[in-house]
Amino acid sequence: MRYLRCQPRPGELFRYLVRSESDPAMEYLVDLTERSGYGVCSCIYFQAVAHPNFARRQGEAVTKAARKGLKASDEETAREAYIPYAKGRAGATECKHIKIARAHLEKYHTIPLLASFQLGWPKKIKEVLTLFFTWPS
Repeated sequence: MRYLRCQPRPGELFRYLVRSESDPAMEYLVDLTERSGYGVCSCIYFQAVAHPNFARRQGEAVTKAARKGLKASDEETAREAYIPYAKGRAGATECKHIKIARAHLEKYHTIPLLASFQLGWPKKIKEVLTLFFTWPS
């Protein structure tokens, strides 16, 4: 996969515009805070394949267990995850745009933030967090 341009949305934390690989004029909106941190994308692959797989793999089992006040086991989610008519894509729960946005967040925000804590807790924590989690307008 070649490099796809990923650009943060001005003023919106954890939301990115990722350029399409097949049509460079098209950009998809990725929000990494949706689906409990797994992220959502506006591309067709995500809407037609990845999100339904996610709902089938984790959503239903987790929801059933939560109604009972329990946590779903890996065995329960694996049993519901099997999709006989989609063997090649049965495991896909995210698209490449989400992966690229997550890699951008890690490279430009998470790693530098953790590096700033390497020498201990900064005295002016608000300034450090503002530096790493403020997108250019």
